[in-house]
Amino acid sequence: MTARNPGWDGFELPGGDRGVLLLHGFSGSPDEVRELGARLNIQGYSVRAPALPGHHGDVLELDRVGEQEYLDSALDWFDRASTTFHKNFVVGFSMGGALALHIAQHRRPAGVVTVNTPVRM
Repeated sequence: MTARNPGWDGFELPGGDRGVLLLHGFSGSPDEVRELGARLNIQGYSVRAPALPGHHGDVLELDRVGEQEYLDSALDWFDRASTTFHKNFVVGFSMGGALALHIAQHRRPAGVVTVNTPVRM
């Protein structure tokens, strides 16, 4: 039996009425954005950092997830935040940044930040 690393689990940090959705990169985990989330929370933001589909600790899961599942998941997380918070921001790292740009294309976040995000290959 393999021990589960809690760093693979998503997290939420309740705060004010401004929400920030943090999206980790491909083969990463919510643990990568935990410190940023804590700092944003200290500033009064409510923070959500989900584990993206297939990112639950078993790298073999990544082969079973397609592009559309990532895109749909990102929009779903943003839509959930939109029903809860007055203003919603999205921050994404690498592939998470590409998902943040997808959200910006289809929804109206108050702001978008991308880090190390490829826009063309």
